[in-house]
Amino acid sequence: MVSAWVDELSPCFGQVVTEQKSNEITEIPMLLEMLEIKGTVVTLDAMVCQEKIVDKIIEKKAGYVITVKNNQPKLRLAIAGAFADAFEQYLEDDLKDKAVRARKYESRDRGRLAQRTVTVAPVPEAMQASGKWKNIKKTIGMVYRHREAFNTDNPRAISESGHMTCFISSLKPTASLVAKHLTKHWTVENKLHWTLDKTFKEVRSRIRKGSSPAIMGSLRRFALSLLNRDTSMPKTSLKRKRLRAALNTDKLEAVLFSV
Repeated sequence: MVSAWVDELSPCFGQVVTEQKSNEITEIPMLLEMLEIKGTVVTLDAMVCQEKIVDKIIEKKAGYVITVKNNQPKLRLAIAGAFADAFEQYLEDDLKDKAVRARKYESRDRGRLAQRTVTVAPVPEAMQASGKWKNIKKTIGMVYRHREAFNTDNPRAISESGHMTCFISSLKPTASLVAKHLTKHWTVENKLHWTLDKTFKEVRSRIRKGSSPAIMGSLRRFALSLLNRDTSMPKTSLKRKRLRAALNTDKLEAVLFSV
């Protein structure tokens, strides 16, 4: 099941079911065709970083931020090489390239320190002249994530991890703007997939025959959208809202009609 999640409004606006012997790469253009996305920004995982998907987003007059990993090795190396050249020029000339912008973010939570550095630059002329990925015209970038975990019982016990990912974007090469959309991309996991698993027990569902899984998936996502937009029960978890609506008709009507 491939879902289109709208972060600002918290509804699932569309979904398509992948056919047998198929995957998201073939179904996402169909989903994009169904939706009115003009003026929006579409964020996608590296798995679906494909030219035809980028072309479809541009055709629908929308922007994009798409992660690039090893499924597109030449593109990934080209992005990494462009930043390596900029860094080498900085060392030789002792003058930082003003076209390259970076923004660093830091957060602490429960004994963990997470740092994220987002670096962006305009697409190099060599990449534009190559003829491949003709719709990459604005921005390339890299994100370096570093995490430290502390043990409160033993302050010397620290575990560290870090990794780098690349991305392409049709947005202006502004680090803060791109970083905002990179962060919002993960709401589809936190607010949709994780919630469906925890609140609606979707993973444990035994409904598997025919079109039943797709129908129930649509109903769950519709119910989740209603619960997210409900204001009749403030400071109440989605799980408790769902239970109250099941036991009380007035609560159910309030959720259905936003009373």
